[in-house]
Amino acid sequence: MAKGITRLAGTWSYVLTADRELPVEEQSRFTLRPLTGAERERFIDDMSVAETVDGAVRVHPRTRQIARRIAISHIAAIENFPAGAPKPWPADAKARDDYLELLDDGYVFELGNEIYLRSSLGATNGAKGTEDAKPVGESSTPAPTSSLPVA
Repeated sequence: MAKGITRLAGTWSYVLTADRELPVEEQSRFTLRPLTGAERERFIDDMSVAETVDGAVRVHPRTRQIARRIAISHIAAIENFPAGAPKPWPADAKARDDYLELLDDGYVFELGNEIYLRSSLGATNGAKGTEDAKPVGESSTPAPTSSLPVA
């Protein structure tokens, strides 16, 4: 018999891999919130796009674009970034997109990927640099922390 999966319903704290060896006061901390089931399905369906060019099918991966969209819509808060002169995480999507320009593209991908993996696998994925949110059954949908639409 299939067993139910326990998913995260609340936010969790995440420290970028590159910051983990720094003193705590120099680390940036990202508060992340999980994707819902419908969001996970939509993002996985959007991971690649196929097009036909001169009779040949070409598949274009979109994992970086998806990771950025996830980061924009599912970062709940950011503390101590940039380190030493922190700026608050903005409320609107355009300002968030501009804010992410302060981060290396690899870090934006890391954050989006962390959100997707933890939303899919729950607290058991064993990621380092995180403080686990309390898991609950899939029937408990997390309350939205933003009025931003999910792209």
